[in-house]
Amino acid sequence: MGNLVKMDWYRLRKSKMFIISLIVTFVLNCAWIVGCHLLINFFKLEEINDKMDLSESISNPFSFGILMVLMFVSISTFAYADIANGYIKNIAGQVPNKGITVISKFIVIGIHNIIFFVAGSASIVIGNVISGTLIVDNQVFAGILTLLIKWLLSMAISSILLFVTTGLKSKTFASIVGVLLGSGFLFLVYMGLDSAISNIFKINDFNISDYAPDQLIREVNVAANTAVVNAIIVSVVCIVVFLTITVKVFNRKDVK
Repeated sequence: MGNLVKMDWYRLRKSKMFIISLIVTFVLNCAWIVGCHLLINFFKLEEINDKMDLSESISNPFSFGILMVLMFVSISTFAYADIANGYIKNIAGQVPNKGITVISKFIVIGIHNIIFFVAGSASIVIGNVISGTLIVDNQVFAGILTLLIKWLLSMAISSILLFVTTGLKSKTFASIVGVLLGSGFLFLVYMGLDSAISNIFKINDFNISDYAPDQLIREVNVAANTAVVNAIIVSVVCIVVFLTITVKVFNRKDVK
């Protein structure tokens, strides 16, 4: 397992998609914060408060949805790379259980997401420091906990992408799923399903978005005690279910 993780980590470090997406995330986060501050000052919009607490800067690593999309597309590219290049056959033939390769990928994806989250939060903090808009508050620890829970939710979404790329062997479909989950556009689908469930089963207080990792990753907040329990439970269940299914499917299929 250790050698597999080292090999996957090497593949990730050499991934152009990973490097480019990480740089774009860092630069755009900083540019967005600084740019907004400059515009507010240029147009003298005193009624707009552009100050940001340190805890908020830490807990929100992506200034807009497209950056989360980049992270998920990077995951899809990495998870499918060994299959696309064909050397997964050589790797799988050297281990007693092919499913171990899935676990190794998932571990490295966890590192991948940590790097994105830390870089994202750091770039927003730096942007606010440059703009002079950062306020050091007393909720920093809560902000860090919120970031950790968001990382856990990102791993839940990653387990879905890993199933599509490695289990179903479809990078294109995984990229589409990553775009939908990262952008938050599925919120409209959830609203439609909520309406259908309400009409069919006469249940008015059920919201799918309360149990959807792509929505919870935007809503969870430890300081405000918002969706914390749901986020943790949904993350664990999603990871266990999809990781187990992916391992079983990959073990049963011939590696080509």
